[in-house]
Amino acid sequence: MVEIKGNKWFKSLMDLDGAVDKSLDPYRDENIIRSSSPSLSWIFANKGFGPPRNSSVLAYGLAKGGKSLTANMFIQEELRVNPDAMAITFNTEIRGALQTGSLFSIDPARHITFDLNDPVGIFDKIEKEIIPMVDEGMKLSIIVIDSLNGIRGTKSLNSDSVDNHLIGDEALTLKAGLKRIIPLLKKRNILFFCTAHMTANIGAMGHAPKNKAGISYYTRHSFEYFVEVSRDGSADGKVDILGNKFEGDTKDMKDNKQITGHRIFVKMDENSLGTSKRTGEFTIDYKKGPINTEDEIVEISINTKIVERPNNRTYTFEEFKFTSKEEFVLAVRGSKELQVRLIDKIRAKDA
Repeated sequence: MVEIKGNKWFKSLMDLDGAVDKSLDPYRDENIIRSSSPSLSWIFANKGFGPPRNSSVLAYGLAKGGKSLTANMFIQEELRVNPDAMAITFNTEIRGALQTGSLFSIDPARHITFDLNDPVGIFDKIEKEIIPMVDEGMKLSIIVIDSLNGIRGTKSLNSDSVDNHLIGDEALTLKAGLKRIIPLLKKRNILFFCTAHMTANIGAMGHAPKNKAGISYYTRHSFEYFVEVSRDGSADGKVDILGNKFEGDTKDMKDNKQITGHRIFVKMDENSLGTSKRTGEFTIDYKKGPINTEDEIVEISINTKIVERPNNRTYTFEEFKFTSKEEFVLAVRGSKELQVRLIDKIRAKDA
């Protein structure tokens, strides 16, 4: 904690509502929420290894890219390390009931999902019902809205036909809703995590991206972190770090082996609080959930030069020496102590 000295007016000003206590470090371990994926935590580029509790994160990408998975990975880790923590998800695409058989080991008694796309049911519920519970002692760590694009506009709720197109209705609704809840969540150190769809970037020319996040300008300004999420469709995305394919023994009617998982690519596209464009990648098994997190540690360790490479075969870290990448990978997979030591060195790079 940093000691701040001020003049005679300092204490009087600090006693006023809204004054920021700069002696509190938002990047200390207790003020950070991490993901169960090391590389997803690492792309936030701070010593805490994840987003601060009072920040807002937007994960966006194409359909089936892994946006909901990234949200669940933060919930999974937070509920694992904090036995009293709770999380709430608003599933605006009304899929919560379909996702009860989760890939994630998340305590169902501490993660509550609402299937709602009514803005009143979402924003008013947060402001008028959930926040009072927090003030009474509920240990709420995360609120997720999955996705922002699924929230209906307030004027459309009173329309008697889909033929009545109300231009700007959804953008204005989101603006009003976010203005109401984000200050409440920040004040109570609740991570706000949302997802958004991609839409065509109409009129894009030259090197401009063909797709963009389908959100308004105000919504963009509401989030400190923009994370692009996509399925890795390359050859590397179909195998683990040692080249083993994500395939089972079962074959389909075309004699193709059953695919058991794939890699998901994440990029910190915009970061209001640090380095942008940092990338990571994690693996999802369709039955087991996140797997091979140790391999992420290996890749980050090599790319950040935590692990030294005196020649093409050798990998060295402190007192350890490995004569091949496979030997290094297997050692990390088999040692929690080695994983922790590597992550500590990785985090120190961003201190």
